[in-house]
Amino acid sequence: MVKSSRYAVTLQPETLLPITTSESIMSKTRQQSQSISEPGLSEELLSKICKQQAGMIGKQLEERFKQFESSFKSLVEQVNENKSKLQYLETKVEHIERMSKIKNLIVYGEEQAANETPELCENKIINFFQDKLELAVSPSDLDQCYRIGKAQDGKPRPILVQFLSIKTRDLIFKKKKMLKNTNYFMKEDLTASAVETLKLASEKYGKNNVWSQSGRIFANINGKKTVVNCKNLVGR
Repeated sequence: MVKSSRYAVTLQPETLLPITTSESIMSKTRQQSQSISEPGLSEELLSKICKQQAGMIGKQLEERFKQFESSFKSLVEQVNENKSKLQYLETKVEHIERMSKIKNLIVYGEEQAANETPELCENKIINFFQDKLELAVSPSDLDQCYRIGKAQDGKPRPILVQFLSIKTRDLIFKKKKMLKNTNYFMKEDLTASAVETLKLASEKYGKNNVWSQSGRIFANINGKKTVVNCKNLVGR
């Protein structure tokens, strides 16, 4: 308690309203100044009261800032954690999709008959493997095969072939070089991400230095076989 000859002035911390904004601080300061600016208070006493008031306001602001800083750090940590979880899920989904396509091949160039049935499509593929790749494939080696995509410029739609075993599929894919200088070619059934990676890698390292294998994309970089993906291509 601070006393004068005519007045007694007591400043209690709990009488201060919570500080929320700079505007409320200025408003509170003006109110306190008006309430104590009465005749009989010395200049020294008024200065001491103002300093006390300013110190209390400063402590409240400092505490509010610390609370904000702590909340901000917590929010950043949560965002980083969620980002890591999302990246993990994206990788997991990509792996599952790649494995679901790993027994597939896509054959281009085989003529399409009018009103072609699934049975006729299957027979065409079996004959294609026999005539063009010199491999004997039976219906028991196949899960299913069917046309995909849309016809463009009179070209036949490609055929998606699903094999029952990876071994048979790999055996056939290794023979793709026999289709060189023909109107036929084969590709792996890649995920959308792998297709984009193949495109970017071909542009960067050259078409002859990039290939797919078991659904993943490889590139010949400085004479070394290297797995590539969209992230490390963009980051290079």
